[in-house]
This record gives sequence, structure tokens and C-alpha cells, in this order.
Amino acid sequence: ATTTSMPVSTTSPPATTTSMPVSTSGLDWEDLARSVVEIYVNDCGGFSWGGSGTVVLDGGYVLTNAHVVADDAGNFCDLWVYAADSASEPPGWVADARGIPEAHDPDVDLAVIQLVDIDGQPTLAAGRDPIEIKDIGLGLGDEIKVLGYPGLGGDTITMTGGEISGWLGDYYK
Repeated sequence: ATTTSMPVSTTSPPATTTSMPVSTSGLDWEDLARSVVEIYVNDCGGFSWGGSGTVVLDGGYVLTNAHVVADDAGNFCDLWVYAADSASEPPGWVADARGIPEAHDPDVDLAVIQLVDIDGQPTLAAGRDPIEIKDIGLGLGDEIKVLGYPGLGGDTITMTGGEISGWLGDYYK
């Protein structure tokens, strides 16, 4: 299984919330792309796969999908993290990473992983600004853009546009 987008929350905003789309004009997409990473998993539970994530917090962590960091039995995998210096270039190795059990939630398919160097010591994604996580209410039809490394996108980062079409709701909780 290949992750085709960056993590997106599956919980809906409160019923009384009226969301206002966030303006994307003036954003430096090239700079944002430097903070998007590709995550590769080699032979975990007998399978290999890839996914995408975003550098967050102090630059030593990545927000990604829970299904990227663990196998079907829930065992954390060895992770290799890659990033590009330009959206037009393929990514190169940045760090290894390890799952954080307290920041792994398969119900909403979100996880935070910690970057580690070749010796297993915590490290930062040098030269990559962490993305600030904001609590923004999104409404039906709001436009979104997703940066990531989908399997069909080739070796470079891919931007995909879309709109909020609904939420999973409480059925899956």
C-alpha cells in the first residue's frame, strides 16, 4: 500500500463552526515542498511501502499516517526519510526515523515519528522549516492542496488540488 497524500484530519468541525478557507495566494510552494518528506519502509512484516509526511514541531519530527509507520500487526517499522531541495528534484536521504507509540493513532490514521541519525540519536531536518499545525475548521467544499510523494507521481513531489467532500464522522470511532 502506498500513501498518496499528506495526513488530513478525519474529524468534522463542530456543527456551529463556519469555516473560512485559508488563502493560498502568496504562499511559497517551493519552500513548503522542502518540508514535505517521503518515508520508505523496507521489509516490515514481509512488505515494503512508501508514504509522505510533513516536518513539524522543532524540525525533529514528522507528521504522517499511522499506516505508514506500522505493519498490519501494529509493529513499528524501520523508517527511512527522504526530502528534496527543490520540487523538481528527487528526494535524498535526510534521516532514519522511529515511531512514537504515544503519538500513533490508527483510528484517525495519524502518527508522529522522530527523526534519528545513523547512530539512532535524535536529529533535526536541517534547512527544512517545520510546518505549524493549526486548528482550522474546514467546511464542505473548501479547497485544499496536498503535497506528497504518491506512487503514481514519479520521483518528485506532487501537488494535488481538491475540496473537502465530507467526513467519516463518529461511525468509525
